[in-house]
Amino acid sequence: GINAEYGGKSTKKYPEQANRRYYNATLNLVTLLLNLAWSVPGGYWVFSNMVPKFSDPTSPDYCHKDSYFLSLWTSVITWLVAVFLIYHWFRLDRAIRLDEVKTYSQEDSREEVTT
Repeated sequence: GINAEYGGKSTKKYPEQANRRYYNATLNLVTLLLNLAWSVPGGYWVFSNMVPKFSDPTSPDYCHKDSYFLSLWTSVITWLVAVFLIYHWFRLDRAIRLDEVKTYSQEDSREEVTT
C-alpha cells in the first residue's frame, strides 16, 4: 500500500492528506493577508469620514448616501464575519490539540493499531 508521512504518522487511507494540509494552510494565509490588505484601508477610508455631506454635491466631502451606507455596512459585516471565523478557528485548533476532536490522521492511526 501507499504510505505517507503525516505529522510523524503513516496514513494509508488518505495519502494525499500529507501535502494538502500545508497547501490549504498556505492558501488560507495568502487569502487572509489579501483580505486584510483590502479591508484595513477600506475600513479606514469609510470610518474616517463618518458623517459625509449628503446634500451638497459640490463639497469635497460629498458622498452619495446609498454608496456610503453600502460601504459602511459591507465593512462592518466583513469585520464581524472575520472575528467570528477567527474565534471559531482558534477554538477548533485548541480542541484538536486537547484531543477533543479527532482528525482524519488520528482516526487512521487508531485503525492501524487495531488491525
